[in-house]
Amino acid sequence: MTEFQFLVEGVEDDTDLRDLHRWFAKDPDARGARLIEAPLEPGQMGGTAEAIGLVINGVAAMGGVLAAIAAWRSMLDQRRRDGGPKVTVTGPNGSSITMENTTPEQAAAIYQALEGGDDHAR
Repeated sequence: MTEFQFLVEGVEDDTDLRDLHRWFAKDPDARGARLIEAPLEPGQMGGTAEAIGLVINGVAAMGGVLAAIAAWRSMLDQRRRDGGPKVTVTGPNGSSITMENTTPEQAAAIYQALEGGDDHAR
């Protein structure tokens, strides 16, 4: 099992990210889904979620998670018409890839790049 972090940029509030987190919490391949909150600003009462941390069990599971993120981005894009949020996936070795125009079919290549240590955007 491998832990990854999914940083989401381009959402007005954290409602959509919390929805994605709830889906991951029910997925048996994505264990230990946890929200990662941004640091509190002075006078702020509660934190805003900015990322999800997941422990992924194997290549097939990661492909499914990345496909789900691509589908989630596409759904948000249809509603907002702005390309959807950017999602930066960071692997345990510190390498990262940003999903901007990623289709579900590209999920395996992204996982391979994260595992291999490549650092580039898709």
